[in-house]
Amino acid sequence: MSVNTVPRQSLAHKMIWLFTFNGRDGLNFSLCSLAMLCIHEASFSPLLGLVVVVLVLLELLRCQLAHRVVKMKELQHQDLLLASPNNTINYTLLSNDNAFLSYHPHPFTQRTLTARFQVNNTRPPHVQLIRKPVLTVMGLLALLGETQVLAQVLNSGRQENSTVGVLASTHRPLIHGGSDSWQAAVLVYNSDDNSTSQLSVCYPGLLYVTYYMDNNVTNPQQLWQSMGSPDFPTAQQFRQLRSVEDPRTDGPQKLPPGDTLTLKAKLSLPSVLLVHVCARPEVGPDQVGKSLRLLDQKVGGLYRVRAVDYWGRAGPYSLPERFSDGE
Repeated sequence: MSVNTVPRQSLAHKMIWLFTFNGRDGLNFSLCSLAMLCIHEASFSPLLGLVVVVLVLLELLRCQLAHRVVKMKELQHQDLLLASPNNTINYTLLSNDNAFLSYHPHPFTQRTLTARFQVNNTRPPHVQLIRKPVLTVMGLLALLGETQVLAQVLNSGRQENSTVGVLASTHRPLIHGGSDSWQAAVLVYNSDDNSTSQLSVCYPGLLYVTYYMDNNVTNPQQLWQSMGSPDFPTAQQFRQLRSVEDPRTDGPQKLPPGDTLTLKAKLSLPSVLLVHVCARPEVGPDQVGKSLRLLDQKVGGLYRVRAVDYWGRAGPYSLPERFSDGE
């Protein structure tokens, strides 16, 4: 299926068609009003399965969490198709826009995972990358286990179509007695109005950590705009931008007595909440290997790292690595 680019100046209408195609239900379309909005062509395109072609999207969505919540819905849609007994779609590969780099003067609003700043007022010039919310959400997805478990959203008698979605999973270690342990993760997202949700998990004697993101907690682009949208942020401004890259983390905390964990969280529009529950491993973390490489062309010296689990147990340090200017 091909889509011709529509020049921006030709979009004089107040109504625009949005098309979705999933290879199964055919082509669906709806008429949307996008009057007075800055629009351009964009797309979501996971390969070998669901294909969603959106002719025009708000440019602002690329740098805020709303676009990332749409990605969560997309993953859940694929998950539902996989769970269907009549599924004939082979999901062996999903594409991702991890190879794109943004360019001046739009570091946050292009189809990238990071905001790229080409800082030319230093000698030598250098590049700084700021993680966008979509990449932070992908980090939360890494906490999901390999086995899906049943999860339901109960609306307590409210509207039939909930604005809250959920993905739940468990992980079991392949080798018992090591630093790995049983884990459960529940990812909750809200794509509409504010609401209060309760989560029930039936595994006693565990620790849990919550990770929360919304457009106020995790929004480097909003902070960058409040700085005056500088082309070349200072070192202090880059430190401030990186301080809002990560989700807000609470915990680790012990599960209360009983077999049910009930959490009450106000989910803003849009927002993502992940609850990560872990059993205590029999031993502490293993030594960090050479998969982590710290590259810094300005600072020289010896570096080493170690892992720390939810129980505060630190593993052995990695072998020292030497770095120097120009290496």
